[in-house]
Amino acid sequence: MKRTENILIEDSDYELLQKVLPDNPCDSCGLGMACCGCPKGRTYSEKVKPYKDSGIYEAALAVKHINTAGSRMAGLQNEINKECSYLREQGFDLNRLFGSGEKISHSAKKLNAF
Repeated sequence: MKRTENILIEDSDYELLQKVLPDNPCDSCGLGMACCGCPKGRTYSEKVKPYKDSGIYEAALAVKHINTAGSRMAGLQNEINKECSYLREQGFDLNRLFGSGEKISHSAKKLNAF
């Protein structure tokens, strides 16, 4: 016998996931097991209660990590574009420096900096 579980993702779940999940103050706290539940931790618990009650807390964390990584990637892309512009202004051939066509010799090429 196989037991299966059906999961119903509702519109309200998507609406909740589109909101910004707050930062967990416990992530930057060094108390660990000595924690007795500070006001910031209790406030965080109250704010994430709807996510936990809906069973989407882990999904909300994944969405938060994706958004954070996307922001970091955008920042790095801007930094790469700035440096590539500088090199172009100095007369450097970026394809010659980093490879061209199918030959990719540097990860900057993968980031569409050229």
